[in-house]
Amino acid sequence: MLKKYWKEVIIIGLVFIALGIFYVLSINNKNDAYAYVYHKDELILEIDLSKINNTTTYDVMGSYSTLYLECQKNQIRVKDVEETCPNKICINYGYVSNGVIICAPNEIMIKVVQKNSLVDA
Repeated sequence: MLKKYWKEVIIIGLVFIALGIFYVLSINNKNDAYAYVYHKDELILEIDLSKINNTTTYDVMGSYSTLYLECQKNQIRVKDVEETCPNKICINYGYVSNGVIICAPNEIMIKVVQKNSLVDA
């Protein structure tokens, strides 16, 4: 009976091997997130978000007031801004894991970039 279905057995075996390889690669394929904080186009802070295990906060002084950043694993948000900030729109962005947060009055830009750890940049 095995002689009759040998092609199917080989195909099924190859499918399982391919699935196993795909599974191993997907486990090891981790994206590391980095946050770059700019003030007036000058990089003032770089945060490796992938290495953060507990909630971490940073105080960043802008042109108008201080921004309080809160970081968690692979994501960042503006938790609060001093009372002197007129708009506080940047707080409404929430956590960002890939993209940009902009605080126009303070001239602060937070750029979050995902970098694949399997690719050597």
